Amino acid sequence: MRYGRAGAGVVLLCAWISLTTALTRAGPPIGIADVSPPDSYLVLAVDDWATLRRAFEESDLGALAAEPSVRTFVVSMLEESRLGAAELTGSRGLVEEWLKADGLKWADLAPPQGPAGMSLHLAPRTPGARGSSVRSVVLADFGTEGDRMRELAERLSDRAARQKLLTFDDREHNGVEVRTLTPTRSGGADTDLPPPIAFAFVGSVMLASNDPSSLDAAIDRLKGERIACVGERAEYESAVNAHPGALIHAVLLPTAVLAATAEAINADASRGALKGSAAAAAGLVDALGITQVRTVSLGLFLGGDDEVARITVEANVPEKRGLFRLLDESGARPDPPAFVGADADGVLMLRVRFDRMVEVARALARGSLSPDEAGRAEQQLAGFEQVLGPLLKSAGPEVTYATESERPFSLDSTRTILGIRLSDTGPLTQLLALFGPQIGAKPRDFEGNTIHEVATLPVNFALGLGFDTAFLAPARDIENAMRRSGRPGTPRLSSEVRYVRAAAHMAGEGVLFSYSDTRQTLEHLYWSAANYEVLSRSMMAAEAELEPDESDSETSQPPPKWMSALPPIELLLGHIGDATADLAATPGGYRGKLVMLKARKD
Repeated sequence: MRYGRAGAGVVLLCAWISLTTALTRAGPPIGIADVSPPDSYLVLAVDDWATLRRAFEESDLGALAAEPSVRTFVVSMLEESRLGAAELTGSRGLVEEWLKADGLKWADLAPPQGPAGMSLHLAPRTPGARGSSVRSVVLADFGTEGDRMRELAERLSDRAARQKLLTFDDREHNGVEVRTLTPTRSGGADTDLPPPIAFAFVGSVMLASNDPSSLDAAIDRLKGERIACVGERAEYESAVNAHPGALIHAVLLPTAVLAATAEAINADASRGALKGSAAAAAGLVDALGITQVRTVSLGLFLGGDDEVARITVEANVPEKRGLFRLLDESGARPDPPAFVGADADGVLMLRVRFDRMVEVARALARGSLSPDEAGRAEQQLAGFEQVLGPLLKSAGPEVTYATESERPFSLDSTRTILGIRLSDTGPLTQLLALFGPQIGAKPRDFEGNTIHEVATLPVNFALGLGFDTAFLAPARDIENAMRRSGRPGTPRLSSEVRYVRAAAHMAGEGVLFSYSDTRQTLEHLYWSAANYEVLSRSMMAAEAELEPDESDSETSQPPPKWMSALPPIELLLGHIGDATADLAATPGGYRGKLVMLKARKD
């Protein structure tokens, strides 16, 4: 259900507070990690908001964000967000009226000047409790604007109370006034309301939370008292230290969430089947290796050598079990295979241990099934291994997925191909000889290689075998891949200047590499936006098994308004370039990064 216009105004005001404080990290003198509960599972933090703001304004992203057409596009996107255009526009106008009464505008709302941040934790489970158990703590140091922001927050909440949009209660804790805001239903409307939120100012630092005890503890910390906090946890400190110099840190600590989830499942599980299901779910999560993830952290950097932005990623996984066993850690260079053409939009290269799939499946069965069920699963896996075991041992670890968009664009101009390296083609050849006729696969020769076309499938699908690779794609695309692989002079992505430049920003070795050509990606996106109704009718016709021109154009969805507000494509391409990603294994987990390069000169 939607918020009413007045209620949405309260939400929007709270959203502003969150947006100005949400992307943040703990730092001197006191940051969000220093005032957040020790069982916090997510921390977003900035050491110095003023430094972040200055870095953003001086970056290519900041210059792009300042363009009028980009601002118009962002507003258009927001107006079609979950709140709805009318409510968002109306509630913004309501808050603007409040500000105008104080001689202020949106631009007069001060951003933080020092540390800022937000953390999330789970409230203790209580029997019969309703609603979300997620609790938050927000911190923002407004520096010289602290007194003004405190007075403004109090005046705005006073006015909202007079208009019966909320009620508030004032109390004192440790010499600090705490105000709790509780939204009310507008006109008795049956609408969902946000939970009460309390805020307080300790000097220039604003604190806000929907958890009274956490807010009180944060006040105590700012008043100089010693409290337990997430910043003292060794795994949190290690995660932050993995991104030295980052403007923004984000740290996920899933252990608390997993423990709370397991507790909730067990508490809700009754006797019999449901209780068994709870145990099975817990066992599956453990068997998948998810319980071994101690932290996942991100760090944001702006600018740098030929870079617009960089996001570094670090995962602490001391014991790699379950799905992590399927990643090959022997290391590989970011070199696309020969079948990836020079015109490729993008490529993803992943190293997979196919030979461990049965082993992992057995572990999942033992961890999540009853002894009887696990026994039956073992028998099925034994049969599976007998048939497919030789193929799994010969497959990989190199897996490559490439995309290409033919020009001029059309409904089916996007071409994709999946290639899996084979150390021995014999097992796959034998399986195709045995089972190919049963699925309607018909082999044919192509330049000394074999392509098996499956005419019984509803899509144009084929399996090619050649150049020590199994290809999965439409037959025409497999032919092109085989031509590139067998003809040394054929242009390939690996030798393109744009890819060589991008690869220089990837790790030397890793388990995953990704590259995306931003120009080609945006050009296809803009074509899709311009032809939205044609694409919509085509998808509707496909679902109804009709020809595209047989579908009812009157029932097709109109394009979203934001599509007509897209900024000029050359404007975007003047500020941003291609994108890369990589992931490498470490003794204690994984390390990777996502990079947006500066605009290309071609």
